Amino acid sequence: MQPFWGKHPGLQRRLDQLTAIVDRMEAQSEKKYGRSLDLAVLPEMALTGEGEQVGEVADWSFPLQGAVTKTFAREARKCPC
Repeated sequence: MQPFWGKHPGLQRRLDQLTAIVDRMEAQSEKKYGRSLDLAVLPEMALTGEGEQVGEVADWSFPLQGAVTKTFAREARKCPC
């Protein structure tokens, strides 16, 4: 379990945290089952966190296109999943 509340570390740092989690999941899958991941599932608030959101959703959301898509596409190809 990974908490995603508290002060948001910024988009790039959060993406780094999330890809590290997926990397650990991949390593655990390889060790336990001898194969890579089929699917990596993260909670719906993993990217934005649950801590200090105030105002409209658009004020604390991140666009899917750009860094988010590139990061997770790269991670999926690496696993591959």
